[in-house]
Amino acid sequence: MKATACAVLRLLGFLLALALLVALANTVLVRMDAVTAITMHEMKTRSDIELCAVGSSLSQDHFNAALISEATGKRAFSASVNAASLQSAIAVTQELLRTNRPEWIALVLDTYNLSTAKEDIYAECRLMPHLTGLRTKLDYYLRLCRADGDYLNRLLLFRPFGVTSLSDVVKNIRLRIDSEAAFADAARDMPPDVTYMGCGYLRYTTPAGVEDLVRRQLIREPDPYVGYNYPLLPQTREMLGDYFALCEEAGVHLMVVIAPALTAHALAEPDFLPYADNLSAFCAEAGVPCFNFTYAKPELLPHLDDTFFDLHHMNADGADRFSAAFAELFNRYTAGEDVSGLFYATRWEYFASLDFITNVWLKPDGDGFTADCNRGSEVTPLYRYSLLDAGGREELLLDWSAQVHVSVALAPGETLRVYAMPQGGAQDERVYFDYPDDDSSAAPDAA
Repeated sequence: MKATACAVLRLLGFLLALALLVALANTVLVRMDAVTAITMHEMKTRSDIELCAVGSSLSQDHFNAALISEATGKRAFSASVNAASLQSAIAVTQELLRTNRPEWIALVLDTYNLSTAKEDIYAECRLMPHLTGLRTKLDYYLRLCRADGDYLNRLLLFRPFGVTSLSDVVKNIRLRIDSEAAFADAARDMPPDVTYMGCGYLRYTTPAGVEDLVRRQLIREPDPYVGYNYPLLPQTREMLGDYFALCEEAGVHLMVVIAPALTAHALAEPDFLPYADNLSAFCAEAGVPCFNFTYAKPELLPHLDDTFFDLHHMNADGADRFSAAFAELFNRYTAGEDVSGLFYATRWEYFASLDFITNVWLKPDGDGFTADCNRGSEVTPLYRYSLLDAGGREELLLDWSAQVHVSVALAPGETLRVYAMPQGGAQDERVYFDYPDDDSSAAPDAA
């Protein structure tokens, strides 16, 4: 009996030592993200945050905290982790509430937070070293694993994300001991068009321009206008309920914000707007205000397509315009005003409001090619077809008309180009597609 008890104690001691070793490795031997480190450090050392946006890079890059603070009179902060989903939102908010009791939290979500209950392991790598206390870490870890079952890789983070040099270890230690100085060193290696502005806001002065990406990737298939329904996943509903309860228990007012998206996403992907609609319905049932900025009317927020530098993120100009719109909404809503009129009530109203074409494409069809385009539901598209030779010289095949099919056989080195514009509207020279130079088999982007 005594020998058995000793064996059990030795086993428990071994397991405890192993747990401490893994925790140490995940703290020191995982490459830390400097922006997350300085954001979490700043959040933990403050106690005056009154309005906090919680989310992923969409809140990190799009919520200009200084502009929102000035416009609302509330000290604003963006507590965000790149690639985060609801699991990180819960953990970050738990950390926030250790030192702050904001009046308001804006939980920032988008369709890609709702189409899966899983969270990118990169978010765990960034956030886990900064969580306080074993209970918070364990709760976060178990939420992650319940969604994807990846217990081992998520436990042993130092395996896929381990340091590669002694300087990485030194950087990690400095980021924990003296985050501000370590971040200042790391900032010198950041691209010149990216600047951390404080209060969790990462400002991009990157030039806008996503025409090539939209042309190649956001091709509508199947048609989004036939009424698809994409209900929230049970795990997503559970985590949203836990988040609502967390804020209620802390006495914090909560609003859910659905970040504005490229128009081409909403037009191309049949699940994009239904997921958001179901989130809005879920929030309404729970009595939580939800604002879908993709549905914002122009008087609140005109289209921001000309500010995106990739398929999901806006540059500083877009961030400023969105932040100003958010601040206006916040002020009017908290003053008791009915703000429902600032948004289209349904996706059908939103589709009908779009009087332009975002992109066009060609599909091989019989003896030629058929054109189609992403457009508002009330738009009648016109097409123009040209042949380009190997030197890029353009020969008109068929001038502007509603004809969607063109009969042509391409010789080696030739390219068929189609332009599109709305009937009665102006042509945007960027709305064209080349076959076969563009990826004519592209499916809707699912990043």
